Amino acid sequence: MDESWPRETRDWVKNLIHVSLEIAAISIQMSVSALYNSIDTSDRRIGVKRFVFKSENIQAAKKHTAPSSALSNEKTLVAGNLVHILEFDNPGYDISTYGWFVKDLPRHVGSSKPLDAAIAAFVTGFGPLKDRSVSKVDALDKYVFALRTLREAMKDPEQAFSADNMCSIYLISICQEWFGSGGTGIGPGSVNSKHHEVLAYLLQNAIQRSQFNPSDKPFMQTIFSIVVLESFSNPNIQLGPWFWQALSVLSDAARPLKSGDGTSFASLNVGTMGEISCFIRDPDRYLYQIQCAYALIQTEHPRLIKAAEAAVAKAKASGSTFLQRRMGIRFHAAIAAMLTIATLLNRILRSYDGDPFLLADAKRYVDESIALGRAASYNRPIAASAVASPLALSLAAMGDYRREEVEELLVEYQSDFPEESEVAVIK
Repeated sequence: MDESWPRETRDWVKNLIHVSLEIAAISIQMSVSALYNSIDTSDRRIGVKRFVFKSENIQAAKKHTAPSSALSNEKTLVAGNLVHILEFDNPGYDISTYGWFVKDLPRHVGSSKPLDAAIAAFVTGFGPLKDRSVSKVDALDKYVFALRTLREAMKDPEQAFSADNMCSIYLISICQEWFGSGGTGIGPGSVNSKHHEVLAYLLQNAIQRSQFNPSDKPFMQTIFSIVVLESFSNPNIQLGPWFWQALSVLSDAARPLKSGDGTSFASLNVGTMGEISCFIRDPDRYLYQIQCAYALIQTEHPRLIKAAEAAVAKAKASGSTFLQRRMGIRFHAAIAAMLTIATLLNRILRSYDGDPFLLADAKRYVDESIALGRAASYNRPIAASAVASPLALSLAAMGDYRREEVEELLVEYQSDFPEESEVAVIK
């Protein structure tokens, strides 16, 4: 392992094995429980995203052996299953929601051990997500193996900054969302946030060293967007000078969302969102810039709503195409992102100004978040997952205003990923 890496990154690599052991314990516990048909749920509490382990489970996990090396026919099977998932016609299970790069994943099967292991975990984990009657045991087993394989790859400084490793980390973080094993909540301290912090570090180094293939730009743009969004709630991610370098390199790989008149939305540009993330770190210094960003959102929000209504109507129409359904999903996600940022900026501005119009705006954002949660519900679980963000933020920003309705929707969305709980994080 490269000792020049930041301590947090070295600790993250070391801790992967501990996460592996914990998840292996889940797998073993579930196997034994299924065998005797007596699953003990007494260790789980509503709102807690991590399992409680007994010492004997950890000891058992240490004896757990990783799956044998994948044979070529196994890789072919994984690639075939991935193609099947990509062609799945239910928009609620459209995995391209996680980034358009997933369409290209089948041809990367066999390119590296950590990526192969992560893809296998991703493909196997999709089964229990789609069908609750499918056992998680095999999916968890492959997930553990993916973590261990990634840990070994991260020890090699030559491989550590590769796009394959970054893709592996991202796919593993998605699996953790599906399995409900993402730590104690959202934001710093959760396992997924640690993954995103490392993605930020690897992306920063890849950009500064120009160590990536131009063909990887669409994927790198996805990671770039994830890192920027994570920076809103995670102070451990600092968007320094490297952010602007990344923006100049990756901006041409972006797929801007446009309204009916062909114009894009400046407030949803990753560069604008990165700037806002920097502004909210020091609101005293950047209050004027925050006011300008808020005004921009106020201007673009009605146009986004109008464009979204048209796109969603086409998506829900009989005989709609895959691209039309995909566009409807993108517009719902765009509204969720804009409402999240607007609610955050509004809360900051209200701390400086008691203008009643700001309070009225805040209530309207809660109203619209609830409306969005109901309207996008038909695209659950995967394609509507972004909708939970403005709902969760509504609880923090507006206290008791329509609280029961917001909590009811969050519980509904939480049920898609059984161990997740946005409500518990806010309370």
